[in-house]
Amino acid sequence: YDKGELVKASVKSALAFYSKSCTLGFSEACYLLGRYNQLEKQDLTKAKRYFGMACDQKHQEACAAYKELNSKDIELY
Repeated sequence: YDKGELVKASVKSALAFYSKSCTLGFSEACYLLGRYNQLEKQDLTKAKRYFGMACDQKHQEACAAYKELNSKDIELY
C-alpha cells in the first residue's frame, strides 16, 4: 500500500498493516513506523518508541536511529 504497487497507494492502509505487523514482531514494520513518525509526523517520541521495538529485535538501522534520538535526549512517555 505504501508504494502503490498492484494496489492504489494508501498511507492510511500502509500504516495499519505496519502497525499490525509491528505488534506481531516484524522488526522492519516497527522500523518503518519509526521513520514515518520521525520524518512525516515529526513525532520523535513515537519514532523513538518504534525504533526501540525494532532494535530489540536486532534491526541495525533501527538501533542506529534509536541511538541518534537518544543522543538528542528524546524522552519516551
